Amino acid sequence: MIIKELLAKKGSDVLTSDGNVTVLEAAKLMNGKRVGSVVVVDENTIPVGILTERDVLKLVAEDITQISNLKLSEVMTTDLIIATPEDDTEAVQNIMTEKHLRHLPVMDDRKIVGLISIGDIVKVSLTHCKFEVHHMRDYIMGKI
Repeated sequence: MIIKELLAKKGSDVLTSDGNVTVLEAAKLMNGKRVGSVVVVDENTIPVGILTERDVLKLVAEDITQISNLKLSEVMTTDLIIATPEDDTEAVQNIMTEKHLRHLPVMDDRKIVGLISIGDIVKVSLTHCKFEVHHMRDYIMGKI
C-alpha cells in the first residue's frame, strides 16, 4: 500500500500551528483534538518543525513551569523527515522504526497533505498480515 491510499482511508487532517504558540497552548490543542503532535508551519503553511506528545512530556519532566512560556519555535524538532503520497508504507515503517518516529508529515509539492502515525502504519501491516494468513490457510486446506 502507498501512503496516498492510507490517507484516503484515515483522512488528511493535520493539526498545525505557527511557531509563536506556547508549548502549553499546543498541548491543549493536541489534547482537544486527541492527536499526538502538532506540525509547526511558516507563513506559507510549509512545515518547519513538529512538536509531539513525547516532547511535551520531556519538557514537563525537566521543568513544568517552562511550558507556559516556551514557544514552539524554541523547542520544536526542525530536522523533519517527510513522507510523500507515493511512498510505500513498508518503507515508511522501516524509516519510522529506525529513526524512532511516531509521527510523519506527508508532503506533496511543498504542501502538507496529511500526517501518519506509527499506529496507522501498524494497522496497515496487520491488515496485510491477516490477508496473508487467510490466503495461506485457504491454500493449505486446498481451497485455492
